[in-house]
Amino acid sequence: MKIYEYLELKGFSYELKTRPSGDNYIMVCPFCNGGEKHERSFAINANSGLWNCARSNNCGKSGTFFQLQEMLGDIPKPIDPYAKKQEKNKVYNIPKVIKLPLSEESIKYLTEERKFSHKIIKEFNIFEGIKGEIKLPYYKNGVIVNIKSRSKYRKKNGIWQCKNAEHVLFNRDNTVINKNEKNLLIITEGEYDCIALTQYGIKNVTSVPNGANDMNWIENEWDFLEQFSEIIIIMDSDNAGQGVVKTIVNRIGIWRCKSIKLPYKDANKCLIKNVSPKEILHCFEHAEEFIPNEIKTAGSFCEEVIDIFKNPEKYKGIPTGFPELDKIIKGWRDGELTVWSGQSGSGKTTLINQICLYQASIGVKSCIASLELRPARYLKWAVEQALGTNQPTEEQIIRTFEWLDEWLYVLDIQDNVYGSKLFDLFEYTARKYGAHHFVIDSLMMIKLKGEDGDMNQVEFVKDYRKFAKRFGVHCHLVAHPRKQENDKDKPGKTDVKGRGEITDGADNVIIVWRNVEEDKEDLEEPSEAMGMIIVKKNREFGDLASIPVNFDLNSRRFTCVNQIEFFK
Repeated sequence: MKIYEYLELKGFSYELKTRPSGDNYIMVCPFCNGGEKHERSFAINANSGLWNCARSNNCGKSGTFFQLQEMLGDIPKPIDPYAKKQEKNKVYNIPKVIKLPLSEESIKYLTEERKFSHKIIKEFNIFEGIKGEIKLPYYKNGVIVNIKSRSKYRKKNGIWQCKNAEHVLFNRDNTVINKNEKNLLIITEGEYDCIALTQYGIKNVTSVPNGANDMNWIENEWDFLEQFSEIIIIMDSDNAGQGVVKTIVNRIGIWRCKSIKLPYKDANKCLIKNVSPKEILHCFEHAEEFIPNEIKTAGSFCEEVIDIFKNPEKYKGIPTGFPELDKIIKGWRDGELTVWSGQSGSGKTTLINQICLYQASIGVKSCIASLELRPARYLKWAVEQALGTNQPTEEQIIRTFEWLDEWLYVLDIQDNVYGSKLFDLFEYTARKYGAHHFVIDSLMMIKLKGEDGDMNQVEFVKDYRKFAKRFGVHCHLVAHPRKQENDKDKPGKTDVKGRGEITDGADNVIIVWRNVEEDKEDLEEPSEAMGMIIVKKNREFGDLASIPVNFDLNSRRFTCVNQIEFFK
């Protein structure tokens, strides 16, 4: 998916602006709404998908395109790899340097309020501007490429830098890099924090050039960063600082990044509060790695494995309503996707509906998107199955709906529907009503974008399984089989229409097969039909088997007969 397509799909109004990092979509932040003035404070890079809200301490959210979709309640999709990338503007302005000596007032501010020593002030070549502002020069290879200006007084717009200057790390030229050794780099949020840590005696300290949310420096300093095997990130402890840490470490390499917790909000605050060098060193000695939550040692699961052996019943799902089927797949488990297939007229829809009615009988809610049948026609079958007769009285029908109304939700959708719309409706039903089973009948009725229909179906199936895991529900999907040479042939897992990844992504694959006789065309014939429920895939337990079934036309119910035939 292209980023602008997603923004338009969500109804966001944006404008395209070119920045040093490339093209960015600028709009009102979807999380803080841009404050009272509805400022366009939200920027998302048109190529990388990285985004942030510039209202640092009021919102300060940032992340990747994947995280944005997730935070907005959507099933995340990757950025279109074939989207045309924009060329980046690499022309920077060289600042004009007019160095004025620091006034007594500026020296007093730096030494008494910021607690910097005269030695450290001189070491960082701090000078004064013509308006009395403090100037902090950024050097790259011995040349000043940017200058940060800071007012001595706390006021709005009291910090600025040279327009269109190259964004590099502050104090980068004073880092020491030893070849063939492990080199450490420290990155802080502000210049004063960098100066404070250097005064504490810490080496190789730098600062980001334009606050927590601006990531332009990462690209500009990529080669420089590659020289360090360990990087400690020290952003401010407020929401703005901590909100971007994850984005930074993901880009520059989570495997080499660590973080530390300081006694106060930032390093300069520690200096002002007279935190001792020993305390600061202690913080660095206890730096914490950014270990992804997904990576765990095998031993972390020891207790859970013991529990599986001792209490196998806990790891079974909700009963299916067919004891014979439960013996094979052990019920419907949360977070799984079951793909159903079978020839036309084999009874797929009828069987799934019978399962949903059973779920209702044990207090489990279902939501059904029966895209091939009108809701009323579908529910007529449900009433017949619930009552066990195709000649119910009006009073029986009313009582049946009084019961079904609490446990069954049916989407009133005619014709094809976009998958994204379907997921929105399913999410609403899961969140508000607590629906636990979801059915899509069938995949061929889903409207998908793009020319490669098979591949789009694969992506849809992946998203459907993600939905199951995200909400801890069980999802069912009817996928039609390829045309068989003979209606008596039993379709297999590889006979499902579309690409093989459709069944590869499923947790269970179940085929409904009907033993068609020459003089019978479908299950509407007024006689008992023979068939099978065939389990072709069972990811959790591995058992595969076929279950012989009978079908009663009057009640529209399947019943199991004879013995289960397990596949060897």
